[in-house]
Amino acid sequence: MKKKSLCLIILILFIPLTICGEEDLSFESLQLKSSVSKKAEDYYKLCEYCYEHDVELSSFAVCLDSMKCAALREKSVYYLAQYYNLHAEYAYVLDSMKLYAENKKKAYLLFKGLHRSDLQADCCGELGYYYNIITSYDSARYYLREGIHLFERLDKNDTYLALLTNLASSYLYEGINDSALMHSQNALKWSEQMKDTVMQIENLNQLGVIYRKKNMPDQSILFYEKALHLCDLIGQKMRVPSLYFNIAILYAESDRLEEGLDFSRKALDYSLKIGDKNIIGASFMNLGSLLVKNKMYDNAIDTLRNAISIVSEVGNLRTLFLAYQNMTNAFYKSSRLDSAWVYQEKADKLAAKFDSEPQLFNYYQGKASLLNATGRYKEAIPIYHRLLQNYIDFPQDFRKFEAYNGLAVCYAQLGEFDKAYCYLDSAYISKDSVLTGERSKQMSDFMVKYQTKEKELEIAHLKEKQSRRLLYYIISWFVIVLFILYRAFRNKIKITRLSLLAKEKEKEFMVLQKETEVRLTQKYIDGLEAERKRLAQELHDGVCNNLFALEMNMNALTDSPDSLKESVAMLHQIREDVRGISHELMPPVFQYATIDEMLSDYISHLCRTASTEIQYYSTRTVDWGKLPQEVGYEVYRIVQETLNNSLKYADASLIEVSLVYKNNLLMITVSDDGKGFDLNKKNKGVGLRTIAERVKSIGGELNIKTGTTGTMVTVTIDMEKKYGGQVNDNIIGR
Repeated sequence: MKKKSLCLIILILFIPLTICGEEDLSFESLQLKSSVSKKAEDYYKLCEYCYEHDVELSSFAVCLDSMKCAALREKSVYYLAQYYNLHAEYAYVLDSMKLYAENKKKAYLLFKGLHRSDLQADCCGELGYYYNIITSYDSARYYLREGIHLFERLDKNDTYLALLTNLASSYLYEGINDSALMHSQNALKWSEQMKDTVMQIENLNQLGVIYRKKNMPDQSILFYEKALHLCDLIGQKMRVPSLYFNIAILYAESDRLEEGLDFSRKALDYSLKIGDKNIIGASFMNLGSLLVKNKMYDNAIDTLRNAISIVSEVGNLRTLFLAYQNMTNAFYKSSRLDSAWVYQEKADKLAAKFDSEPQLFNYYQGKASLLNATGRYKEAIPIYHRLLQNYIDFPQDFRKFEAYNGLAVCYAQLGEFDKAYCYLDSAYISKDSVLTGERSKQMSDFMVKYQTKEKELEIAHLKEKQSRRLLYYIISWFVIVLFILYRAFRNKIKITRLSLLAKEKEKEFMVLQKETEVRLTQKYIDGLEAERKRLAQELHDGVCNNLFALEMNMNALTDSPDSLKESVAMLHQIREDVRGISHELMPPVFQYATIDEMLSDYISHLCRTASTEIQYYSTRTVDWGKLPQEVGYEVYRIVQETLNNSLKYADASLIEVSLVYKNNLLMITVSDDGKGFDLNKKNKGVGLRTIAERVKSIGGELNIKTGTTGTMVTVTIDMEKKYGGQVNDNIIGR
């Protein structure tokens, strides 16, 4: 009898096993197979089935524990890594994000040790996505870049596209829009190259958001429309409502709230056509949030009630949590605080299910504001502190300002004015752009209240007879402070005056120094001219006359030989040369000729004696007689010195001289086609220094260009700047 029973049990166990021979993949068959084999591989298949088919979480947890035990027993690193990988997904379903990250990191490290780059890259993508959610963007980018690097030796697939897209998202969420744009465009390029239309829609949607944040609405709409067109082509209806809502946000941020509401309602209508309750609930919730922003509180409340009803039915806790927050905000802003507390308490119950602090920012802010508005200041204070603690890693100046300001109000209402003053000061430090008047007023109010309370405490502990002494001390302190402030103000004025005086003295010194330089230059030139005049007179009256007398005496000797005639000719030439030198040294007389006529005469004289061709031209429509004499005099000497240099040293075949007056500028140019010289040479000669001094004395600019093809000397004088418009009118009035 016992043998028959044993055979029956074996037969019962054998029948399901033979049935499973055809690879039955139901939960029961996988569970039976793993319980019989006790192998990590079979437990892995069972756990994978649980994850993919949404098996009850308690059964999923039991299967995971069995898989871990089998992997440890077999010392299988691969299946232990897969255990941590699936356990992370289990934690994600439970909304335990910290546990999710811990298990993903363990899986990542084990796959890395096994050199399984494909599975390692998958973990990188999921960790990058997680860190983006909790706003740890540096960590997100570390894992995302690691995953992208791994694909250098792998075939590109949808995981690679997800890595590129999430990398762009990390910059987008952090507000670094230019980097986000670059990486999003790269992701779109790869999704188009790999013909992955679903990822193209995601990338186009992302680019629409980026251009919206860059205040480029036309570009944003363009990418949203492309994404909608692709959704229509491939029948990807699930993405359409979110695209419509993004367009709604674009219009709302552009202060076109009515159009934003129209697109939000369009998103809701499309969701109703799809029939997916998760999407319908999210669309109701999104529309409700826009209605709150548009101050249509009653409509918002009705819409959010629909959202809460639907998402409660499907168990979407995240959307339900957001709907409770928006409902609380709608009642709070419409001053229905009792109703606001009803939904705030519901949100409180759900908040415990989320372990990611960044996900709770808005929740904490809303609750703190509600506690503040209903006078529950002591309860609001720890929430504000919690918000500030989170802002250490995720600084946002405006939110920090709100938290500090909320603490200041709470402490002020509780009578702790010293703390209120400190927190208000911190609030305005974190938000420099707040109006100074408002800040000063609030801080003054808190300071007055603080001092008043201190005085009241002191008066309460002192007798009546000490009140006058206290008043005396206060007045004395006030007078001392006023005196110190007065002295500081006087010192500040004194320092300012001294500073201004020092600047004026410095300016006077610079003017005096410049005037001295001009005076010394003029003195030098005047001395030079006086000496030239003296030499000219000596040569003309003395040497020339003596040479002439000698020439006449030698001519009287008629019986002289031929050599005597040659000597007479040579003597005549010497006398002409000396006479020419004396004429050059004599200063020009402008009472009888203009600078144009004198230069023309001087150059024609040079052409008769020099072997070099010299050409001269000037502006004919100018009345050169109206040019100030001191300018004409210096111009004459500058041309004279420059021509002498060209004739002596340049070995030129052609020299060109021009005198031009145009647009209030007097320009003198002397150029030749001869040999140049080295401008960088330290000893430039007396001639060039004299030219520079003369140009400086009349307020001009000297420019010298020299090289193998010749030399050009240009002098430019701004007549209007030096002599005013009157001179200019006289010169061109001819």
